[in-house]
Amino acid sequence: MKKKLTLLIIPVLILFIFISLWYFTPKNTKINAKGWIYRTLGIDIIKGDEPKYDVIRLKDDYITFAGTAEDVTPFANKLNAFGTWLENNNIPFLYVQAPHKWPKNMVEFPHKENHYAEQADEMLYSLSDNGFDVYDLRDDIDGLEYFFKTDHHWKPETGLSAARYIVEFLNEKYNFGLDTSVYNEENYTFEVKEDFFLGSQGKKVGKYYAGLDDYTIITPQFETDLQKTVPIMGIDVSGDFTACFHDYSVFENQDIFAASPYVFYTSDYNLEIDKNMLADNDKKVLFIRDSFGCVLTPFLSLSINELHVVDTRLFKENLYDYILQNDFDLVIFESNPGFNQAQFTIFKEDKLN
Repeated sequence: MKKKLTLLIIPVLILFIFISLWYFTPKNTKINAKGWIYRTLGIDIIKGDEPKYDVIRLKDDYITFAGTAEDVTPFANKLNAFGTWLENNNIPFLYVQAPHKWPKNMVEFPHKENHYAEQADEMLYSLSDNGFDVYDLRDDIDGLEYFFKTDHHWKPETGLSAARYIVEFLNEKYNFGLDTSVYNEENYTFEVKEDFFLGSQGKKVGKYYAGLDDYTIITPQFETDLQKTVPIMGIDVSGDFTACFHDYSVFENQDIFAASPYVFYTSDYNLEIDKNMLADNDKKVLFIRDSFGCVLTPFLSLSINELHVVDTRLFKENLYDYILQNDFDLVIFESNPGFNQAQFTIFKEDKLN
């Protein structure tokens, strides 16, 4: 009897010790451990706190959020009304459709409908049908390789390419005469920090599930003279591209779960004004952006005389007054097919009717 009792107590004790150790294990260590188990078992869909945050593994260890289907109509209506208001004030308007990590024509993925492609198409159709200019960046940037493996954002290299494509479109459509040679890759150095970045999706499943991403520091090798101003933050920096758009402090945090090197070039500010002292044009552009702009607008500043960058998710001033107070040659609205609702709340109802 005593022997049987001992045999019963031992596994119970082991289980108690395991549960106790797991309870006191740090949260991120648990995430890494569970991610390793999911990877070992070959699990391709990991449930999140909400269905839209389910993490899905695609080919070559790229992971993405499942997302949810959105009714684009309210967003399209607001943009159409905004475009009409701009048109009535003789200000050209351009909508730029950024790509999503789900490739546009990707049809093979685990148990999930690719609604991002349809949503982007609906937005483009709505605006173009109403006579507004649109540029679909997916025609030039479409594929997993343009994005981080563990994050929903595109790589800095993709931001550089996107800047070139947008500038080429501005020259073709509006005859801006911007210098596109500044975007030739041979004009830059690319310093790669290997296995350095765990993105928003990777933070949900840990570093062992899909690995870590490299992060690239891109530096122009030509002369630059810029000014970056962020009024709300008291930032006013002048100098070359490195002085204005390289923030090495983001690399100081060695905790990959807390670090956010994606904002190395610039962060999600409500308003940022970038002036190019060496630009051979006098163009003044308002660029309304989402988070994809962090690795895009700094490179756009290399060819545009004055670039005002607004993140409408954070901008609390009257956007219409701000536009009228400035003499913009063009207003650009950029968004990815996820269509963050907060990006559209800036539009006033009395301007939409």
